Amino acid sequence: MRGGSRDNPALEARSVYRFEAPPSNLFPNNNLGFRLVRPDSAAAATYAVTFDINGGSGITPSAQMANSGTTITLPSGSGFSKTGYTFDGWNTNSSGTGTNYNAGSSYTVTGDVTLYAKWDIESIYEMVFVPGGSFEMGNPSGGESNERPVHTVTLTGFYMGKYEVTQAQYQAVMGTNPSKFSGINLPVEQVTWYDALVFCNKLSIMEGLTPAYRISGSTDPAAWGTVPTSSNATWNAVEVVGGSTGYRLPTEAQWEYAAKGGNGSPGNYTYSGSNTVGDVAWYSGNVSYGSGTKAVGTKAPNGLDLYDMSGNVVEWCWDWYGSYSSEAQTDPQGASSGSNRVARGGSWGYPVGGVRSASRGRDAPILRSDGFGFRLVRPAQ
Repeated sequence: MRGGSRDNPALEARSVYRFEAPPSNLFPNNNLGFRLVRPDSAAAATYAVTFDINGGSGITPSAQMANSGTTITLPSGSGFSKTGYTFDGWNTNSSGTGTNYNAGSSYTVTGDVTLYAKWDIESIYEMVFVPGGSFEMGNPSGGESNERPVHTVTLTGFYMGKYEVTQAQYQAVMGTNPSKFSGINLPVEQVTWYDALVFCNKLSIMEGLTPAYRISGSTDPAAWGTVPTSSNATWNAVEVVGGSTGYRLPTEAQWEYAAKGGNGSPGNYTYSGSNTVGDVAWYSGNVSYGSGTKAVGTKAPNGLDLYDMSGNVVEWCWDWYGSYSSEAQTDPQGASSGSNRVARGGSWGYPVGGVRSASRGRDAPILRSDGFGFRLVRPAQ
């Protein structure tokens, strides 16, 4: 007991004076009491934030000590590297499945924690985001009768290849180059629709994405067997895996929406990005007969920064070819069956009418032509 009472002499009221009594003891004259204390919430604990560069190379940042509730600035990652990957900030889990924090951002300390470098696989295929919206699909007059009836289509946003798949990209994924016209920056051609499925899943697997296509219960192209050279019922029954994040062919609606510039078809151009065909397209009017494809991206892009949507090579789409419906649609997937797959955009050998944004083409999925290639899309997840 400390402090003395009103009945104690001055000696016993000194700050350093101590005395004791059994806890059950009752003192006479009501001269024993007490006071309370509680922890001070403002007196914060000090915690350590440590860093792990998670398989990368470079100098691991030093741990930072900070009081609970205060903020620190996370390391920028300058000097970090990992072959085939790009540093993309910090994560609370080494697998990247925890909470993400941007490099150089403020982090509020709440306890001891280790933050791991987050590494994103570098893609060999550049894409641009196509915001969702609505447009009028088809052509109200002129062109071909299969471009009608015009109908309203609404699409969820997606990513689309800025360029057609090049020979260099195809070689890197497939290990072969079937093209007639040789050049690393030329679009790959002489690829069938079936070849494109294999490429999509192989590239997805290479980049750690969940493959989009499933054939006979498998998403592994190695399990699909040899690419068919004639129409194949098993391959024709390919399914899109729900929730998959991987590469795929665009639907016909996605392709035309993107070719026309996206929501509302700004400019309402005849060709992708212009009413002057030679500004945006390689076609029979500016390519000598038989001379073939040109390097991707050498004509002007459309308003979405997409190149060669008109001309150069015809681009395979996902859909079975079928007649248009007059009904409004949301994220349509095309006909449920058929014998030909949609192909859009026209090629270096097509006349001017064939490279219009609304022009529709189709062919058997086994077709292997020096005017046929493809570009890819991915869902916006």
